[in-house]
Amino acid sequence: MIKRFLYAFPTLLFIIFIVFLFLHLVPGDPAQVMLGVGASEADITVLREKLGLNRPLIVQFTRYVTGVLRGDLGDSFAYRKGVAQVVLERFPATLELTFAAMILACCIGIPLGVESSLRQHSSFDFLCRVIALVGVSFPVFWLAIQLMYLFAVILHLLPLSGRGGPVYTWNGLTHIILPAVALSSIMLPSTMRLTRSSMLEVLNQEYITVARSKGLREIVVVYKHALKNAVIPVITNIGLQFGMLLGGAFLTEHVFAWPGIGQLTVNAIFRRDFPVVQGVILVTALAFLVLNILVDISYAYFDPRVRHEMVKNA
Repeated sequence: MIKRFLYAFPTLLFIIFIVFLFLHLVPGDPAQVMLGVGASEADITVLREKLGLNRPLIVQFTRYVTGVLRGDLGDSFAYRKGVAQVVLERFPATLELTFAAMILACCIGIPLGVESSLRQHSSFDFLCRVIALVGVSFPVFWLAIQLMYLFAVILHLLPLSGRGGPVYTWNGLTHIILPAVALSSIMLPSTMRLTRSSMLEVLNQEYITVARSKGLREIVVVYKHALKNAVIPVITNIGLQFGMLLGGAFLTEHVFAWPGIGQLTVNAIFRRDFPVVQGVILVTALAFLVLNILVDISYAYFDPRVRHEMVKNA
């Protein structure tokens, strides 16, 4: 685990370099965007010098990396305050939406995958596979628009857009339902299909036959013995899909006007606010790496063989 944490540092450094390079290759001058079309060349030059944009890229990159190591992500060009403050103000809303979508996808996808494996080649199994195929085929922004039109415009059951507050309040809960359902469509099909395939492999193992021959109830055999061993690939998929959910949250937040880092990033790109874009990607990458390390640690809980190997290596 210590090695995994140490490997995260060069990964983050590489991400910072790639993002920094590509952002500065994008056409457009942040100083001109901030001052407007009618700004004079002299004013633009003064602002570029003030922001440090007139310095060589290697100098700008070195200063940025040095600041990140000190915990300083720089100052936003548009908001005129620290990037860390701007990102941390929006990041909780994105995490709330992402985890709501993840929980929804797991609570629906895993049980459907289990039941589909128990009823292999049945009508229910066929229906689940069709739903998974259709779900993975629809773009998240298209599904979001259809959900808004049906449940907000036609039926008037749920709010159209925005965040109504914390998710534990009624107003916040009603506002997060549609964005969470739309975002969960990224993860739900793969979770259901992977659970089904893993369960089919485990159900044919000898220890499952032995458990049934002992007279254990079917629900105990399936959910205590079979699912616990079949869930390892599903957990890996959940860790990998977290990055997909964060990427999908950018589109979902833009459609639903959700005040998270996705909407912040879109606005920052249009304004050429490079420090904010770099800060968002850095925080997102860090969250993705930490979650994947936690997924690796969780293997020891679900699989005794992994726990034994970790103890032996220690």
